[in-house]
Amino acid sequence: MEKLDAMVKVATERNNKEMELMSLEAQTLVESSHTVADSLAKLVSMPGLVPGSPEFFFACTMIEYPQKRILLNGMPDDNTRLQWIKYLFEKNG
Repeated sequence: MEKLDAMVKVATERNNKEMELMSLEAQTLVESSHTVADSLAKLVSMPGLVPGSPEFFFACTMIEYPQKRILLNGMPDDNTRLQWIKYLFEKNG
């Protein structure tokens, strides 16, 4: 019975540590991602992306997703961002 108790204790401690790590990773992702407002400001000021165009509306919908916001904001320059938006627009359109 003592061995069983020890095994349960080890498994519980391991599970708790894994949950803490997952929570920390999720919090880091949230903190490192740009806000929707930041990303929208970037879209509005992006040369070549015309507000009101289908590509602009597509990009506005795209930034609702945290992973895509991270990718968008992590790109090296506006031209690369614009090409990525156009690529996704054509691929999904």
